[in-house]
This record gives sequence, C-alpha cells and structure tokens, in this order.
Amino acid sequence: MTNNKYELIQKILALVFFSALFYSLTVPVSDPDFWWHLASGKWMWTNGALIHGDPFTIDSNLKEVSLSRDFILKQYWLAQLVFYGAYLLAGFKGIILLSSLVFTLMFYTCYRLMINEGVNRTLALILVYISVMVVVGEFNYIGTKPQMWSSLFSVVIIMLLEALKKGKRWSCYATPLLMLVWANLHGGFVLGDVMIILYCIGSLVSRTGSRQFYLVSIAAVLVSGVNPNGFKAVVSVPFVATLVSYLNIESLQSIKSVAESINELQSIFQHASIPGIVRGLPYFTTIFVLSLLSFALNFSNLRRFKAEHYLLYVMVFLMGLSSIRFIIFFTLIASFIATLNLKGFWERFGRDKLRIPMPAVTALLLVVVALSSVKFAAAGMKNSALDSDQLFLSPFEKAADFMLVNHLKGNLFNDYNAGGYLIWRVSPEIKVFVDGRGLYGKLFDSYRVIVDNPFEAKNYLLGLHYFNIDMVMIPGCDKVSGTLIKLAAALLEDEQWALIYEDPEALIFIRDIPKNADLIKRLGIPKFRGYRNIYALATISREGHAAKMPNWKLAVAVAYEGIGNLDEAARWIDDYLKMSPNDDYAKTIKARIAGKRLKAR
Repeated sequence: MTNNKYELIQKILALVFFSALFYSLTVPVSDPDFWWHLASGKWMWTNGALIHGDPFTIDSNLKEVSLSRDFILKQYWLAQLVFYGAYLLAGFKGIILLSSLVFTLMFYTCYRLMINEGVNRTLALILVYISVMVVVGEFNYIGTKPQMWSSLFSVVIIMLLEALKKGKRWSCYATPLLMLVWANLHGGFVLGDVMIILYCIGSLVSRTGSRQFYLVSIAAVLVSGVNPNGFKAVVSVPFVATLVSYLNIESLQSIKSVAESINELQSIFQHASIPGIVRGLPYFTTIFVLSLLSFALNFSNLRRFKAEHYLLYVMVFLMGLSSIRFIIFFTLIASFIATLNLKGFWERFGRDKLRIPMPAVTALLLVVVALSSVKFAAAGMKNSALDSDQLFLSPFEKAADFMLVNHLKGNLFNDYNAGGYLIWRVSPEIKVFVDGRGLYGKLFDSYRVIVDNPFEAKNYLLGLHYFNIDMVMIPGCDKVSGTLIKLAAALLEDEQWALIYEDPEALIFIRDIPKNADLIKRLGIPKFRGYRNIYALATISREGHAAKMPNWKLAVAVAYEGIGNLDEAARWIDDYLKMSPNDDYAKTIKARIAGKRLKAR
C-alpha cells in the first residue's frame, strides 16, 4: 500500500474522530445566559433595530447608565440574531446543531493548526482529545452563548495569521473580515486584536514579517472597531473585573459587585488548592504540565521557535491562571504550542534514531481514534438531544408555565439565576428585577440586601415597596448548601404576602392587596407547604458535601417552626448554634421558638 493510501486512511480516521465529537456535543441547551441572548435576538428581529435601553427589567432610578451596560446591551447583537434565526429555522434543534458545529470547528481548527505545522496526526488528535476532556469533561465550558464564537475565532485567527506570514493571498482578505464579524458577535474580539499585536511584535523581534503582513494586521485591528461599541470592550466586565478588585476606580465600581459574584471570572485557585486541581482535573493538569515540559525539553534550542508563539503562550498562561473563563483559551493554544515543541524535540533527538513505518503510524492512529470515538459516541447516545424531546434544560420551566397559564403580570422580584429564562418566557407581561446580564451594579447590591438581610431594618419591606413589586419568585433554600433563603422565610412569616406556587426550584408569592384578591382566592396555597419545601431541600443537602456545614440545620429549624413542631425546631436551632454561635438571626429564631413553647404550655 502506498503512502498516499495511508494518508487517505488517516484523513478518514480524523473525519470519524470529529464526526463522533460533533454527535457528543449535541446536548440540550442549558446555559442560563442563553435565554436572555435569545430574547434579545427576538426583540431586535421584531423591532427591526438594535436594543436601546433595557426592555426586560423593572423601571428604577437605580438603573445607572454605564459603559458596561451599553456594552452588554449592544455588543452581542449579531450573535443574538444568529441564535434567533436558527431558532426560527429549526427550533431548539437548530440551536443545538449550531452550537455543536461551532465547538467541533473550534477543536478541528486547533487540529488543523497542528497539521499545518507538520505535527503528526496521532499526536495532534491525542492533544485535541485531551483538550476536549478539559473543555467539555472537566469545565463543561460549551455553553450556547456568544462567547462560543470567541472560543472558535481565537484559534481561527492564529491560522489566518500563520497563513498571512506565509504570504497566502486569501488571508489578506479573510483576516480583516474575520475581525469585523468577530467584533459584532462578541466582545472577545479584543483578544483577537491582542493576538494580532503579539504576532506583529514577535515578527518584529525575529524580523520575519513582511510589509503586507503588518499592513493587513493593522487593518484587521482597525476594522474590529466597526461595531456598536467601538473598542469599549476593553472596559467590559471580564476585562476589568480583576483590575477593579485592586484599584478604587470610581467609574468602574458599579460593576464590581456583579463581577465578584460570577464564578467564571474568578481564579481557579479560589476554588481549589494545587493538590485538589491535580486530583480533580487530571486532563487540565496534563495540558498544563505538558506545555511547560515541552519548553523544558527544548531549553537548549529555544531560538528555533517563533517569538510570537512564546508571547501567545505567556498571554494565555496568565489569562488561564487569572480567570476560569479564560481556561478554554489556555487549553487550545497551549495544546498547539506543546505539539510544536514536542515536534521540535522529536526532530532533534528521535526521528533519526527511530523511524516508525507508515503502517505502524496508521495503526496507532486507528487505536487512538477508535478509543476516543467510542467514548464520544457513547456520550452522544446518552446525552444527545437530537432524538429526545428534552431539547433544553431549565429548572424554572414549570414556574414560568404557571405564570403564563395564570396570566400573571407586573414587576417581579426574582432569583438572580432565573432572570434570563424568565426574560425569554414571560416578557413583556412580567418585568424581572435581576438577570445574568449584570447590567446594574446598584440594583444588584439592592438585590443582595433584600435577599440576604431581609429582617435587618425590614429591608425587604422597604425594598419591595420602593421598587413597586407585588410578586416574588425565590427558592426557599439553596439545594446544594442547604442555606436558608431568608427572604423566603420573611415572606412566609408576613401575612401581607400570599404563597401561590411551590416547586423544588421556586416559591412564588404575591402581595395580599385588593387587586390580587381573586388571584389569591384561586391560586393561594397554605404556607406550611412553603416550610415543607424548605425542609425537603435542606434535608437533601445534608446527604452531600454540605452535610459537613451547619447551614442546612438552620433551614430545618425554621421549617419545623413554620409547621408547628416547636420541640424539633428547638433541637435543630440549638444544634446549629453550637457550630455557628455568633449568628444573630439564629439567636432571634431561638428566642422566638422559646417564647412560643412557653406560651404553648
């Protein structure tokens, strides 16, 4: 068999690998941010204009106008229209296929980068497989949202820049065009601009850039400013979150509280120790160690590698350490750089000493593809939404159905995590208080005060009255930690608020006022069901990791008090206070329970 036939077989095996990967990624839509992007696309499609102002949240003078607000409202317009267009064409299956295609292309482009640089297909697919396990398996960072375009284009731009340096004429047009499209899909285009600049710096250092290369690079950066926000993306939440944490910049403080609440903007070291990362994230650890080791193996001959690749690696290395959000960029680019370094080491020390025949190389590739493709196919058969009625996952679907069926309207104080889905389902009849867009720092601060400290100076009464809110949707208890949602406890105690709905994800209350009398008569349910809800969620959490923490015991005590079992309430509040003796709220609950028990004797 000729080498050409072996080459064809290897290409077919690579096709099998990426086909199986595509299938494995056809999972139900589940990212909570997706919903407000889809709703925004619908609004623009319906109104024939970019979003101006905020049509989805309550009216308030605390909705400050800021750079971050304008950025979030307008920067994703093209991605949002693409989402809504896919939805109109093929429903949620269209969204699922689009998302799977984008992420498959992302990994394929990483693979092509390696192949274009002469990396062996087997090594390339092994590194791509490890990258898949990091991005999909360990971090599950395949959310259907505009950032997926930045994830894809972060490797596409490298391919274009490499082609541009080689004098490929088509790349002269493709590079500026990519940056123009990227800048209107997602604010991560700034990363693309930085990568272009690093390539220019590296080329200047090594004196390998042509006049055409520099001119096209400059044009690509400039054309990326042709978007509704220009270059304001440099002061969007992801880019300034770390800066705000260290500097007292008054104009950026409005987004600080929002940024600090977003897990993906935090460093991985805020969530795990180094030993914990090694144990819990073996594939990420492999990429991290292998990329560093690949440099060490070539330490005596580092000059043979491109300066721009060093600069790229340093950038994504620092980005990956600073924020979970950026680990996907580190994974993809570090994998690419690692294969180049390993290829260089092999060419210097191994190729002349050990020549592997083409049949053996193909056989090894067959084993790699077979093992990985079987794993991808099994994941697809288990999780694919294409042959399922479960095309999306939202814990708030039933609560939204309830609101729509019963024609609820007005201002809603809602759980932060539910905001995006509610925007899609119940807007414009219902306006939400907060959502995942994080537009208003002051409004978010008010949300935290009302939810976390409702009893202090009757914060919840003042807050709900100030914002003209007659409807609240909030969980009774955090399912993971068992932490009591104090606002839910306050509303269950307050006779001016009626409970009309409960499920494991949400309690819905409406204010007991004349205009709601018919609704309460028709939908009202006994409040003991709200306490039973809290008890159920708290006791579920005691079975998991949260069992080591005392939080769930406070929720159980409040639930027992609410249903009238004062002896059990007293026992659990005492147990809680042994572990949290300085909790003033718990002390108040204990005194109240003691008073009720005394009165009952």
